[in-house]
Amino acid sequence: MTHPATSGGSPVPVSTTAPRATWLLCTAICGVGLALGGCASQDRVAQGAPSVDRFNSRYGVSSSPRVVEEGRPVPRGGGVYRVGRPYTVAGRRYTPFEKREGHTETGIASWYGRQFHGRLTANGEVYNMHTLSAAHRTMPMPSYARVTNMANGHSLVVRVNDRGPFHGNRVIDLSQRASNLLNFRGQGLARVKVEYIGRASLEGSDDRILLATLRTDGRPAPRPNQVTSTMMASAAPQTVPDPAPRQAEPAVATVATQPVLASASQGPAPAPSFGFFRQDTPSADLRQPDPAPVIQTTAQPQVAASPITLASAPLPMARPDARGSAPLATTVVARNAGPAQAASTVTVVATPAP
Repeated sequence: MTHPATSGGSPVPVSTTAPRATWLLCTAICGVGLALGGCASQDRVAQGAPSVDRFNSRYGVSSSPRVVEEGRPVPRGGGVYRVGRPYTVAGRRYTPFEKREGHTETGIASWYGRQFHGRLTANGEVYNMHTLSAAHRTMPMPSYARVTNMANGHSLVVRVNDRGPFHGNRVIDLSQRASNLLNFRGQGLARVKVEYIGRASLEGSDDRILLATLRTDGRPAPRPNQVTSTMMASAAPQTVPDPAPRQAEPAVATVATQPVLASASQGPAPAPSFGFFRQDTPSADLRQPDPAPVIQTTAQPQVAASPITLASAPLPMARPDARGSAPLATTVVARNAGPAQAASTVTVVATPAP
């Protein structure tokens, strides 16, 4: 058997029994070339990313337009609430629907990072590998889901705002930071339990709240609204009751006392009064009674007569010849009842009886 003539006009003989080994060799070379081409394209997509990142992310959500370059601030929120229509990926059909609270799935979790950073998510938000977000195949977006690493008991609530993963039995794709907190980023995969909690706010500013849900002691992560209540209670200012108002002390009017004269001669100057008490009087008895409030009037205040305490020694007995002698003097100390009034010293002249 010969092939048609070449451009020179002479036929080229070809053997009809070409070795089968030659055909197999060509097929193998083509297969290796295609494999190398596919690896090179994936390396270009994930250039500079860790090997685990390349392994997990290529099975996660589809690439979307990058709207924020790496190193630039990523806006929060900005998406819409979306349940979505049924869709098909790799021949498998998925139907998103409104989950009931407590809906639970168990399976494998992976994570995706740098090559999707700054790209749009399925509900219009922007993926940030440093936030606590996730991709799920059928959950409403945005919503909250509790993810528990069944190997170590770490539990965390994440924000579901994307679609994926679409590989094997994986049930959720977590952000890079969430995989760090659940302590499986180094392994790449982890067996987890995923529980639907409810809708999330469209604002997207919930990282601080979600971080507070992390539990590493085997307890399930609390709901975000429970964490919010606790944070608000701890941040509330402590109210200190005002001290009881002090009672105003009544004003005491100081009234000057007139010295009491018993004779034409003035005695010694009056001395301040410290009171006369027995030395064994208890200290509680030494307290002066509170003065009664004085009502101010325009008239000159009248000073009540102060009781007079006689503190003199007994008079000496008169001798028979003492009739014409000088009278005996006795010192009398007048103690006023008011605390601010000074005592008056009065000299009383006593004349012996005839």
